[in-house]
Amino acid sequence: MLSATSGRTSSTRCSSSRATRSPRVSGQLHTFVPSRPGAGGIEQVTVDDAARATLGTRRGAVASIEVSRMAFGRKNGLTIEVYGSHGSISFDPERLNELVVDTGSGGARTLVTEADHPYAGARWPPGHVLGWDHTFTSQAADFPAAVRSSTQPSPSFAEGLAVQRVLGAIADSASADGTRVEVTAH
Repeated sequence: MLSATSGRTSSTRCSSSRATRSPRVSGQLHTFVPSRPGAGGIEQVTVDDAARATLGTRRGAVASIEVSRMAFGRKNGLTIEVYGSHGSISFDPERLNELVVDTGSGGARTLVTEADHPYAGARWPPGHVLGWDHTFTSQAADFPAAVRSSTQPSPSFAEGLAVQRVLGAIADSASADGTRVEVTAH
């Protein structure tokens, strides 16, 4: 099983002459402590403590993902960093109110609590900090809004299924000692 409670995700774009190839992944999963005390005594651990993967997209971009349930000092370090040819963007849920954008002149911290934020009207006045609960409030608000406007919500079931296919391919790769595996469409 591949899931994360603490980690780091980064993505970087690269050029490729095979820009229409199928998406592929290479992954490793590791359980540091294979058994732990449980309600009925010592129990086998059925989840991974750490995982990492390299992903290649159809258009030639490369992404690396590292996650760990055992990352000391990180309570919710699900940092996402994306690097491209025109800049980068970084988001860290441990600093929920900030987004860092760098277009080549140094990172600019953007507060997501300002009046121009898409969910500003559903929250406190601008400048008041957000909490973890607000992320779920925003998700819950998106669904009825999509129903009212007859638009497809995002993420959709199909998008969630696509993510699960990538995670399954990472687990398959890890079972094959990190051999690159193609992400299947079905």
